[in-house]
Amino acid sequence: MGKSKTIAWCDWGMGLTIGLMPLLTHGVLWIATKNQPGWTDNWAPDLLFVTISNSGLVAVSVFTGLLAGTYSMANLSPMKRVVWGLTLATFALSSMLYGADVTGMGNEHATLTALILMVFSAICSLNFELALAGVPRN
Repeated sequence: MGKSKTIAWCDWGMGLTIGLMPLLTHGVLWIATKNQPGWTDNWAPDLLFVTISNSGLVAVSVFTGLLAGTYSMANLSPMKRVVWGLTLATFALSSMLYGADVTGMGNEHATLTALILMVFSAICSLNFELALAGVPRN
């Protein structure tokens, strides 16, 4: 595996690891503590945080690379642009759902939706990171 692909895997893994911290904390508290009045079993915000951090890290990496001149939009194939767009859309939708859910506007489908967005984000962001690793740098 080339150096750029290793970096892509590391970037993706770090985004996932950062995002998993609140989810792991919630899990430990849910398993090892007594539920208090007002305790919520709502996992949606934690799942959405994984999605937001993972997709957001990819978005920031690419925008930074474009601004720094490391990447050029001309070097991105139409398919890479579509995957990047899907990653950004996942980031935006997850951010909106996170805001709605933590303010009490989520419903019984929020956790399932958050789980779907998390899986979709993981797939899109990894594919985009690996595709970007093969793009010629300026």
